[in-house]
Amino acid sequence: MFQNIVRTGYPLILCSVDRAARDAISAILSGYELRFAETAFDFFDVSQRQTFDLVLIGCHELKDPGSMTCRLFRVHNETTPILLISDASKLSDEDAHSIGAQGVICIQAADFADELKLRVDELIDGENGLKRNATN
Repeated sequence: MFQNIVRTGYPLILCSVDRAARDAISAILSGYELRFAETAFDFFDVSQRQTFDLVLIGCHELKDPGSMTCRLFRVHNETTPILLISDASKLSDEDAHSIGAQGVICIQAADFADELKLRVDELIDGENGLKRNATN
């Protein structure tokens, strides 16, 4: 479970992704402060106590636990952007939008690293995303 989170000034991203994806995501997003939730309880607990600039959720199809996590998060937080991370190309951006996320990226894609960095940058700083919190 998360302890007190101290902001470093870097954009803060809450991640609820498979353990196997964590090292790759950490390396790709090294310019961000990442918090990995161990369980769904941890995810919802910390998301209620802390403000995040972005949320990454592992979701492989519209009926898996990741989609429910996304939907439930959206009930309590309508503004923080959500990006889904999938291990297969079964989900489209339209599917992601239908459950409250801004998009989806397939971790198996050849350009996953570049696409993840680009989408995260757009969602945190871009015109279509939310601006960084004033505390950053």
